[in-house]
Amino acid sequence: MFLQVGLREEDRDVCRFLWRKDKLRNPLTTYRFTRVCFGLACSPYLDMQVANHHLSANHDRFGAIADDIKASMYVDDLVVSCDTVAEAKNFVCRSSELLASGRFHLAKWASNVPQVLVDRPTEETHENKPSRLCKTLGDDDLPVDVECQWRIWKSELDDLPSIALPRAYFPSSPVETSRLELHGFGDASKAAYSAVVYLRAVKSPENVSVSFVTAKSKVAPLKKLSIPRLELMAALLCARLVCYVRKELPLNVEACHCWSDSLVALGCIRGEACRWKPFMANRVREIQCLLSPQYWGHCPTQDNPADLAS
Repeated sequence: MFLQVGLREEDRDVCRFLWRKDKLRNPLTTYRFTRVCFGLACSPYLDMQVANHHLSANHDRFGAIADDIKASMYVDDLVVSCDTVAEAKNFVCRSSELLASGRFHLAKWASNVPQVLVDRPTEETHENKPSRLCKTLGDDDLPVDVECQWRIWKSELDDLPSIALPRAYFPSSPVETSRLELHGFGDASKAAYSAVVYLRAVKSPENVSVSFVTAKSKVAPLKKLSIPRLELMAALLCARLVCYVRKELPLNVEACHCWSDSLVALGCIRGEACRWKPFMANRVREIQCLLSPQYWGHCPTQDNPADLAS
């Protein structure tokens, strides 16, 4: 996608590079990139801004499709979910048309429902020869050790179909769901602290589904902290993550609940922040601002899913 965005003539001098053809037999030559190049810190930003400008310029023609792409695109990856097969087919067709009009061609489509992509042209399969993928510059053959590593990596790709992660939030249409809740779990150890968020959909007392939404983990600070302090940091991470998910998820979430297996951390959250020293007080105060203490509960360690990451 970067190579579809051009650089202005006056900006190309800052994207110069040296190149010598045929190793040492020819002198160095200076070239300039005419397109946004890989590796620059600003490249993802420039790429996204150009794409957003194109989407805004075509909003009158494509309407909600442009809004959906804006909300679901990260650099050159697009992840979208639809409620029906017909809606998904329409999105594939219209989004491809919209981005292709700006020379951004969507590729590598994947869907959990094969008929969504039935009208998409099949992509060309790569040859088994690794040089087709690996020789981006020059005509030399790959070193034997590199080619061996590549072939091992390629053979492992056959195992990918056996790896599955459920991505649907609902077993049926969300319209049929009467109540949605977010449940966050936090945990900490001496090495790390983490949080995970699940979406609980209640259709009836006998029909309840729970799905994974997101998770986050952090390495514990180099300065040694007590486990209660780390558990409080995990609780803060959990509260932030739950509030972020509620804000970004385009669903009507009725309630948020957070859980911790630390009775000490829960006692701090349910108490007054002014009782503690600044380290504890600042975190307790932010947690209480994000989520009322009444929505915090205790979860046994053996039942805490955040324990896996910590």
